[in-house]
Amino acid sequence: MIRSRKFSLPLFARSLSARLLVLTIVFVMLAEVFIYAPSVSNFRTNWLKDEAESAHLAILARLRTYARPELTQALRNAIEIDGYDYDWSLNDTAEH
Repeated sequence: MIRSRKFSLPLFARSLSARLLVLTIVFVMLAEVFIYAPSVSNFRTNWLKDEAESAHLAILARLRTYARPELTQALRNAIEIDGYDYDWSLNDTAEH
């Protein structure tokens, strides 16, 4: 016959101070997660905004370089793109 042994914690783990230490560690780790996750998200958002801004500047520079003379004159004073429509269906990978 197999006897089951009861699992018992070591003596130091049964003390109140050990339990408080474990709870403190758990709450500190949770606080770090709640602080770190939004920070990473904010960093990613700022990075994407910077990339989009530099892409707009690159597009304007490219247009100024290769545009016809009358359009180049109009683009010389442009510092941003007012608006454009992007065809999101170009990103679809499904065949139609």
